[in-house]
Amino acid sequence: MRHILKLMIKGFHNSDKADKIASIISAIFHPLAIPTYTAMAVLLGGNTVWSMFLPTGSILIIVLYVFLFTALLPFLAMPLFKALKLIDDYTLGKTKDRIIPMLFVAICYMSAMFVFSDIIGALLSRLFFLGPSIAVILLTIISYRWKISTHTAALGTSAALFTVISGSGYGEMTGWVFAAVIAAGISGSARIRLGQHDIAQVSCGFLIGFAVMMLSLAF
Repeated sequence: MRHILKLMIKGFHNSDKADKIASIISAIFHPLAIPTYTAMAVLLGGNTVWSMFLPTGSILIIVLYVFLFTALLPFLAMPLFKALKLIDDYTLGKTKDRIIPMLFVAICYMSAMFVFSDIIGALLSRLFFLGPSIAVILLTIISYRWKISTHTAALGTSAALFTVISGSGYGEMTGWVFAAVIAAGISGSARIRLGQHDIAQVSCGFLIGFAVMMLSLAF
């Protein structure tokens, strides 16, 4: 973890003001953080059946589980991948460096989906994990040839989830849909500024994330 923090600090000091802002935005909207933000929006920030009827303690436990499976475990696995020389550095700047971490994230999502089916029910488990797990697998395949943006893809899945919840009568999250779209635009701009992606990669990332999530919840 110390090496990751050193790398982030070094990159921060070696860039100009605009790059520093872009780096901060990129970190805030990191793909590993989006599922936790999404769960908090649905369970705490949205006018949904879960935010209205689930006890606060249960909501906090669910958010904690989401954070554990989709953020903490993948983050803690990075030093192991580095030690095993499966990745060159923690920035995952090279296309080949993204494959193993993304596959591990997909495994975490699928594991969480099966575990959560017993803990929080099949519906919430499907909402939070099915679409993103399929999206990550698809993005991993695409990443063999093209460095598509996982930042905007993650926000695309969130926008689709909020859309489905609003359209299915489980709550009113229209404002969150617009928030996710705006966040995707800001995040995509930051990634382009940092030279990590071009406009096609960030645009396609969002569209693929949105489409996969919508299709996964349609059946």
